[in-house]
Amino acid sequence: MANHKILATRENIHGILDASIPPALTVKSGDKIVIEMLDPDWRIKRPTNLLESEFLPRTKGYDDGHALTGPIYVEGAKPGKALKIEFGNIITADWGWSSYGTVDEKHLEILGFSGDVFYTLWDIDVENKKCISDLGIEVPLRPFPGVVALAPKGNEKATTKIPGYHGGNIDCKELTAGSVLYLPIYHEGGLLSFGDGHAAQGDGEACGTAVEAPFKEMEVTLSVVDQVLESPLAYTEKGWITFGFNEDLTKATYEALNNMISLLNKEFGIDDKLAMTLISVAGDLRITQIVNGIKGVHCIFNDEVYKSLEKKFKAN
Repeated sequence: MANHKILATRENIHGILDASIPPALTVKSGDKIVIEMLDPDWRIKRPTNLLESEFLPRTKGYDDGHALTGPIYVEGAKPGKALKIEFGNIITADWGWSSYGTVDEKHLEILGFSGDVFYTLWDIDVENKKCISDLGIEVPLRPFPGVVALAPKGNEKATTKIPGYHGGNIDCKELTAGSVLYLPIYHEGGLLSFGDGHAAQGDGEACGTAVEAPFKEMEVTLSVVDQVLESPLAYTEKGWITFGFNEDLTKATYEALNNMISLLNKEFGIDDKLAMTLISVAGDLRITQIVNGIKGVHCIFNDEVYKSLEKKFKAN
């Protein structure tokens, strides 16, 4: 049973990351919360036409980004510690949408995009776990939040549209039910927000959107842990994941790679050469997304191999 529930009402929604935003909810470390989320564009009900949707009112300059639910203040969260976010069951609404032609102009130019924006409406069959487009095309339902964000370092306002060490618009499809994300804390209480619900997405989010969908319920358990992190870290059924973020995709790739080297160094006391060799044979470098200006890459280290290293290097 959840300890708390936070609804996607106007007083609990914001569209910018700012440590001065008053908490919508205060919880204790270890509490479970059920979170409701609007679609990322602030729609308040299923549209018949994406160009004629009904939106929640916004304040210009303050609500320009994704519709985020929060912030959540976690007692005991403070700089120098990390917030552990365990994702439980996720229930989407019965609709979603995608569009091609609305993201970074350079991205569209490289792809040779021209003409009108292309929109797709989706029916989401939650029971049978599939998304069905307005053309009858089906893709598997595998929901996750695109934005998981703590208040970023410093006291300046930050856009919700890019990823960073605070989390933000990571858009990593592995962060679904059963996964765990760790984020470094920069402010008292952490000030955690969620948004940009995705019902399905491929690595890269190539057209600029996933199946964007409201979430009726997303269960999370939040815990403060004594762990010093420089950037996000995740654990999923596939293994441990490190991230890299940069305008340059190559630099983002090497950041994710170096973060995985550091993780293996720290956990097993092995040197860089052995760590690199193990990553080369048991790790996967994947493009998280290329459409947010700041690009993302994640490195997944095979869980079975990781556990074998635990047996070998931590047996004593």
